[in-house]
Amino acid sequence: MNPVPQRQRVIQLYRQILKLAKNWKAKEEPNTITERQQIIAEARQTFREHKQETDPLIIGKLIYKAEQRIVQAEHYGIPHARPEYLPPDTAYSVRTKTQNFQKMSRKRKTERDGPIRHATKIPDKLIEKLVEKCRENSEFAEELSNDVFNSEMVTSHNIRYQFQTNVIKRFLSALEKEDVPVPDSIFDRLGVLLGLKDGEFVEKLYLDEKGDKVLANFSESVNQLSMGTTGLSVWQASCDLANLFRLIPSNQYSRIVELGSGCGVSGIAIAKMKNCGVVLTDYDDNVLKLLKENAEKNGLIGDGEENSNVRCLDWCNFDLTKWKEPADLVIAADVVYDSALLPSLCNVLRLLLRHSKAAIVACTLRNEGSISCFEHHLKCSQLEVVEKIEYEYGEYRLESTENSDEFYAHPSHFPFFSTIQTPTIFFNIQAKK
Repeated sequence: MNPVPQRQRVIQLYRQILKLAKNWKAKEEPNTITERQQIIAEARQTFREHKQETDPLIIGKLIYKAEQRIVQAEHYGIPHARPEYLPPDTAYSVRTKTQNFQKMSRKRKTERDGPIRHATKIPDKLIEKLVEKCRENSEFAEELSNDVFNSEMVTSHNIRYQFQTNVIKRFLSALEKEDVPVPDSIFDRLGVLLGLKDGEFVEKLYLDEKGDKVLANFSESVNQLSMGTTGLSVWQASCDLANLFRLIPSNQYSRIVELGSGCGVSGIAIAKMKNCGVVLTDYDDNVLKLLKENAEKNGLIGDGEENSNVRCLDWCNFDLTKWKEPADLVIAADVVYDSALLPSLCNVLRLLLRHSKAAIVACTLRNEGSISCFEHHLKCSQLEVVEKIEYEYGEYRLESTENSDEFYAHPSHFPFFSTIQTPTIFFNIQAKK
């Protein structure tokens, strides 16, 4: 490992942390100054403690840890190190009311069957149901092994091995606890997985409405922050935005532009589901490279074709006169976490909405300060939020004067796994008339 790039990366990280502290806004406004000072103090102390370190491996681990902390701070609004011994259920959860969504969804109100939370593991209730079926039907476990664990759909793709291993281990433990016979084929699959190691990139598969075919397939980094960007990972809001478009009639748009596409989950999935045109945009070179690969993998770009579906778009230097990609709709997901970029983002939205009907922006509600800041800059850009919707636990929550608990159940076909349990907020944005 070359020590020169490492040194440069360390300096970049230190500057990045100082910039983060300068723009930091605490969840509770009175704590902002204190938390800014704490971020700077911790950064200085940590860098001083390790300034004499020369071992490339140790430096690499410290860089990785710093990148994780930056992701945690920028995306979840948590300035302090999260204790590793805390269980996942300690993550905070925030709820807000939403505006009317009946015209879009037209779904019947149903009774809740218990919340299915985003998590880093398969929900316990699902494991329990599978074990119960195995107990009732002696052949079900073998069928599950053939149709899921050892299916061609799973074994032919680079789905994260550690995740597969954890699922099978939990399933086996539950079967053995109930004295249910375990097929040898499941043990065989576990043995194969234990001999495999995840690489730098893994695959995520999302299935069609029937659940028997792959709708879209995406490569993503195993690290939330990689190569100095968060755009190489799939994030919650992009999955929820893709799921939202299962409800929106395709006759309302024929061409979409996506801002901050990252891995391309939202735009590519919508293009596949609705058979519409899509232009995917981002700024980072590494993200654009991965975005192109995912577009090619999903058939949006053919072999030898020009890369017209993937474009570089710099929010801070956007010139509408040079933009030749007209669209009916603008979409974006998980793009409002950095308050320093919000003025530029809103300016791009304002310019694009001169020729587009609306913009749908999906934000995970990790930091209410970021959401408020986003709404403020929308107003300053002469844009208005005509509809605001919350999605959590497979339900779209509606604002109702008669029943504050009114909701529309619509489970996601684009599941996302995280220990941070927060809703996704959708903004339907239009230019003020």
